Amino acid sequence: MTIELTVLITGRVAGLLTRGQQGRLSVTYDEGYRTSPAALPLSLSMPLAVHAARCREVLEET
Repeated sequence: MTIELTVLITGRVAGLLTRGQQGRLSVTYDEGYRTSPAALPLSLSMPLAVHAARCREVLEET
């Protein structure tokens, strides 16, 4: 199952965080947010330089 979460940073839509079936995360930044001088990346592994970024899978603790 794919899970999507709208990301808000300081009340502004920054993008969409998606977790795929194997637990891999990707973020698709909102273009208006990404090109804003005040924009901050969600993490160093998800840079603003690209429209969509991927990072290693996230393991859930049980």
